[in-house]
Amino acid sequence: MPKCELSTKIIPATCAWSLIIVCTTLYFAFVCRYLTEEVSYAFPIVQGVITIFMMLNLCLSTFMDPGIFPRGKR
Repeated sequence: MPKCELSTKIIPATCAWSLIIVCTTLYFAFVCRYLTEEVSYAFPIVQGVITIFMMLNLCLSTFMDPGIFPRGKR
């Protein structure tokens, strides 16, 4: 069985991390600022907790070993 190259593992993870970080930063910079001024300070607090939970789950799924699945009998 051929060995996976390092780039096939790094490129998808880098794209996912960068998209999430950029979109979250833009959300906090623009949308949360507006919601804080117009509605309540609860929006950035709740969104921050959700963002931390999401980043921890992405980190866990990125670095966790999926294991080996045994083949079924023919």
